[in-house]
Amino acid sequence: MCMANRVILDKLAHKPDGDCHLYRSMNRRNLVITIGDSWSYGDCLGDQGSHAYKGSQEWSQLNSLYRDARLTHCWGRHLSDALSADWFEASTRGSCNDTILIETEWWYHPAADEFLAQYAHVYLCVVLTEAGRANRYHTLTPNPEAILHTEEADCYQRLRQMIKMRPNIHFWFGCNMTRSYNPMHNPNWNGTPWLDVIADRAIAEQGWLSGVASHKLNQMYMQSTVSKSLQQSWKQHFVDHTNKIAPVWKHLHQHKLHYAGHTCHPKPRAHRMYADHVLANAGW
Repeated sequence: MCMANRVILDKLAHKPDGDCHLYRSMNRRNLVITIGDSWSYGDCLGDQGSHAYKGSQEWSQLNSLYRDARLTHCWGRHLSDALSADWFEASTRGSCNDTILIETEWWYHPAADEFLAQYAHVYLCVVLTEAGRANRYHTLTPNPEAILHTEEADCYQRLRQMIKMRPNIHFWFGCNMTRSYNPMHNPNWNGTPWLDVIADRAIAEQGWLSGVASHKLNQMYMQSTVSKSLQQSWKQHFVDHTNKIAPVWKHLHQHKLHYAGHTCHPKPRAHRMYADHVLANAGW
């Protein structure tokens, strides 16, 4: 019988904002772990809009609905059922790739050994988000896109290191809404974004997509201490890239399998589609 020890129980506690990880224990021999941002987390599932945060009346009223919807519809649930596995969902809404990888790297820490040892097979599935959100890579440069290249290359390096550290684990490395600049950085990388899986055609672009990444980059470049030339470099990049991704946003707002809003999170059927995509392409 597979059980959560104290370390795992601590990970399942509600965070200050009310969000939480999930552990669906069915006493199965295998374990699926999913890690990503709000797309993998299952935000908006339950058809009540983006999930409210703790402290609001909506969170008090709908928190159990949010949890049940995530447990039922998240792509990790579908994947775990197909693999006859228990499931641990460890995504964080609004997270950057650094946060996603820090969570992933936690599962290589000795603190996770006792829990993982209960399972015959462990499938660790990481779905990265857009580059540009992670502050650790923010360095002023005349070419803002260079920041995104640096972040991507470092993420791939960290993923390669994980493979070396845990050779017994079955891996899936993917992305949700943007295309990689150089997928050959990591041979275990699946270069088809979740966005394209839902669309059944190539839609995603390289670089940042949402206002989360562009807002953070804007904060860095538009400080009063930054030279006018660097500020202008950012402004031109922002204008050019916003025009480039305009068709992507038009597609997202019109597609029936994405929730409306600034995030366009996947609907239940889109979660199942991504689980099917992983099963068809993981090579496990």
